Amino acid sequence: MGQDGRVLGVDGCRAGWVGVVLAPDGLVGGVFGARIAELVDAAVAVAGELDVVGVDMPLHLSDDGHRGCDLAAKRHLGAKGASLFVTPPAPALAAV
Repeated sequence: MGQDGRVLGVDGCRAGWVGVVLAPDGLVGGVFGARIAELVDAAVAVAGELDVVGVDMPLHLSDDGHRGCDLAAKRHLGAKGASLFVTPPAPALAAV
C-alpha cells in the first residue's frame, strides 16, 4: 500500500460504481466501473496505488423511521443537507 494519501470515495449507481480519487498533489479524478474491481483499477490508473477506499453504504437500517445519523448529518449540512440521501427504513426497502 502506498504512503502518499491517495483516497478513493465510492458510491453505487444504476450502471455500476462511480468514484472520486483524491491525491496529495491536488489531483482529483472521477472514475467509473461496471464492477467494483473495474472502478478500483480505473482509480489506480489515474492516481497510482491507493491508501484508502471509502464505500458509501448504510450499515444499519432502522425498523421505524429514518436513522438518527442521517438526520444529524442533514442538520449539520444546513442548506446543503438536501444533497444527502437519507436511507429509507428497512420495511420500505423490503417492499421494493
